[in-house]
Amino acid sequence: MDTLKARLSYDFLRKNGLALLEEGKDFIKLAATQRDPYLEDLIYQITGKRVILEEVSRERLDSLLKESIPTFDIELDEEGIDEKELENIASEAPVVKFVNDIINDAILKGATDIHIEQFEEDVEIRYRIDGVLHTLRKLPKYVAPPVVSRIKILAKLNIAEKRLPQDGKFSHRLNSQEFDIRVSTLPSIHGESVVMRLLKKGELNLSLNTLGFSQEDLGKIREFIKKPYGMLLVTGPTGSGKTTTLYSAIKEINLGDRKIITVEDPVEYTLKGLVQVQVNPKIGLTFASALRTILRQDPDVIMVGEIRDPETAQIAVQASLTGHLVLATLHTNDAPSAFTRLIDMGVEEFLIASAVVGVMSQRLVRKICEECKEAYEPSREEADTFRAQGLEVPGRLFRGKGCGACEHTGYRGRTVIAEVLKVNDEIRSLIIGKADASVIREKAIRGGMTPLLKDGLEKAARGITTLEEVLRVSKE
Repeated sequence: MDTLKARLSYDFLRKNGLALLEEGKDFIKLAATQRDPYLEDLIYQITGKRVILEEVSRERLDSLLKESIPTFDIELDEEGIDEKELENIASEAPVVKFVNDIINDAILKGATDIHIEQFEEDVEIRYRIDGVLHTLRKLPKYVAPPVVSRIKILAKLNIAEKRLPQDGKFSHRLNSQEFDIRVSTLPSIHGESVVMRLLKKGELNLSLNTLGFSQEDLGKIREFIKKPYGMLLVTGPTGSGKTTTLYSAIKEINLGDRKIITVEDPVEYTLKGLVQVQVNPKIGLTFASALRTILRQDPDVIMVGEIRDPETAQIAVQASLTGHLVLATLHTNDAPSAFTRLIDMGVEEFLIASAVVGVMSQRLVRKICEECKEAYEPSREEADTFRAQGLEVPGRLFRGKGCGACEHTGYRGRTVIAEVLKVNDEIRSLIIGKADASVIREKAIRGGMTPLLKDGLEKAARGITTLEEVLRVSKE
């Protein structure tokens, strides 16, 4: 059985839509959704055993694949084991293979994060796919100590330290792709929780055209980033794609005629032709201190990964007023709230009004899987949602039934919904007058801003996403 598993790895089975059911001395029994004589012959050539194929539903195959992710049979009493012995166990082949299989499976499923969470009775492994967490497996408690230790070893963390959070990273290769794995550990009452973020190495292969912005909003964004100076703010919660939007904008204006410097935490992707700085608060390299030095480096464009504190806000605004184009992210729920957020950070109203040229707020919504997309007639409540935004009720909406291509979620991939606010003289007057964000919102909408919810509804009407998904991410 071990030889067979080595030859027919979990990745091989999953890629070919197979699950191992049973192995005898001269036969191998596999589950699949349909017969494939070529594949059966290939497996016979690999194993030298007669192939028995059992046809099952896609749901049953997925269940079998989840159950077949390899684990290991190492039991230990964590209280009575020294760190050297735990390190040795974590370096043994079964544990090494288990961790590799989990990472490889997450990459193949298109996950952005892997969560390993310890609870009183078991350990859960979950993947974040298209922004939503999915439980992969629940495993016995004995799995956690060697697995967590293995990940710590890879990330060059202290395996003996279980009381304090730790951060690290390591590289991983799957086929020809290289990934940066960012690791965060957090002590909990039942043991350490581990989150691994998967970042594909290499040049960012995105442009503003592919993110999902409407043509009208794209025109505004391009107008902002072609200005010689001023500030463009991108707002939204964590995980809303703000950094990807900024990278894509910078990539578009990175033509070699302007010096572009970024300050980030962390640097998620490397772009050619840019000077990229990663903050390190442990040694005093904060956003604010980095920005002060960057201004002495003769930049034309500055990207600030996040405006978190008053000092960074003040320096960034001053930079945009002294001949620099500043692109930055800010945590607010909508575009108009960005102004009150900067005021709360102590920036003078007249400086904000003079510096900020545009604000965009965005969210990421899951796209309907094209393989299982189906149309349906909107309900009365759904129709009312469209009418409330001044939109014509579509004759039909769309949803995904769920299939193997989308892991039976009905969704595959994500796109952006956004509101883009252009700062004009009327908006400037409201900022200087300390107008409430709701007043600024009303004026911006009358001036042509499409609200985030309305942008999402238009995408739902076009069959890009579902109404349910739009409402999920656009809640106040």
